[in-house]
Amino acid sequence: MTGDKLEKLLEQRKALNARIQQEINRENRRKRKDDTRRKILVGAAVLDDAEKHPKHKEQLYKLLGLDTEAGNQKTEPKTPENDVTP
Repeated sequence: MTGDKLEKLLEQRKALNARIQQEINRENRRKRKDDTRRKILVGAAVLDDAEKHPKHKEQLYKLLGLDTEAGNQKTEPKTPENDVTP
């Protein structure tokens, strides 16, 4: 009888751990979705500002390694991995 009770408790723990993991995954997906939305909104605001202020557009394009005239990428954009600024 004790073995059956122990098995039942272990099964319940296994099911509970699975539910906990599902909730953690759900929360992580929500956070990623919120972060992506925030990045899109910030990007839209920056692009809007760049269109209104030519100096900002020039600085943005320089930061991104884009040709300000054609909007074509001329160098690799700066990222934390390839930024070698001291």
